[in-house]
Amino acid sequence: MQDRGPFWFRLVSHTCRINRARILSQRGKPHDSHRLPPGVTPTVVCPEWCTIPHAEHVDELPNWEGSVIHTNTERVVAGCRVALSRLAYPDGRPEPDQPGGGADLMFVEGQEMSVQDAESFARAILAAVSEARA
Repeated sequence: MQDRGPFWFRLVSHTCRINRARILSQRGKPHDSHRLPPGVTPTVVCPEWCTIPHAEHVDELPNWEGSVIHTNTERVVAGCRVALSRLAYPDGRPEPDQPGGGADLMFVEGQEMSVQDAESFARAILAAVSEARA
């Protein structure tokens, strides 16, 4: 298992547990789609950017009621941590009950935002840098 550091674990685990609890309470009861016959290993389809090994995804299926958390390598720039995450079904389909309708989520120093919001945030930083250099 790759060590992603305490920030990644705390951020993704905490955020996903809150989202899963909210989703499951809205559904009324957990679904049983993660239960497989003995000896059957599910196939997990990852996006290109996911850095979590297949075996780790399979091991975590019961912890997330049959869902998979895809995560990329956390980037740290000037002490600011940035990561990309997606809660999905093992076949690669994003969970539609997630914020943004199953869209990928960015985490910037613990702040959850859509990819579009993260792009706007990055543009705002670049605009401020351009002004500072003018």
